[in-house]
Amino acid sequence: MINERAYLDKLYYQFERVGKALGSARRLEILDLLSQGERSVESIAHETNLSIANTSQHLRTLLAAHLVKVRKEGPYSFYSPSSQQVLALWHALRKVAQRNLLEVHEIVSESFEISGKSLSLVDLYEMISSGENIAMIDVRPREEFLSGRIRGARSIPLDKLATEARSLDPDRTYIVYCRSAYNWMSLRAAGILESYDLDVRHLDGGVPDWKLLGLPTTRTSSGAAVEPDAEM
Repeated sequence: MINERAYLDKLYYQFERVGKALGSARRLEILDLLSQGERSVESIAHETNLSIANTSQHLRTLLAAHLVKVRKEGPYSFYSPSSQQVLALWHALRKVAQRNLLEVHEIVSESFEISGKSLSLVDLYEMISSGENIAMIDVRPREEFLSGRIRGARSIPLDKLATEARSLDPDRTYIVYCRSAYNWMSLRAAGILESYDLDVRHLDGGVPDWKLLGLPTTRTSSGAAVEPDAEM
């Protein structure tokens, strides 16, 4: 006969492993970064301002909980989320924090002057489907754009946006997006475009959120040319 207490103890211990792996601000940042596409240890360390040793330690913890997977290529290791369920878990955790922690909104509002012109993922999809005169701008680093993007988006990394803004059509509505709703790149990008008197919305989500809704994305294989519609 099954020992119910022993069964529950063993089961919840396994759930605890996942909870502990997520119980680090740095590991959450790494997971968010990996949700944009596969990354090497060196790239993760550079992006998160961690040492290679600390980055490797955090990745081992995520690996032990099977939240990420690793691919070897010569002397290099490349990491990515182990499944779509992991991305959904990170998405849900972030949404719970956004809805329940006032501090999340305070941090963002203290750091940025936000116009409030945000746009939901569903509303964007409806605008695309109806053929409205919009242009989507992906302000993430180029390698993340190539790894996966909203179909039809144009790549203008944030550090090039001010220069490119001068040539943008003032009669269009521009939708800027980056890694997530609260990522600093899209919020700063919206401010830059507004300074040029352009009609702009920052997307309430990023490519991983778009994918989780089953909405269309595209990517560029290594060495392949970017599709014309992605360059607009």
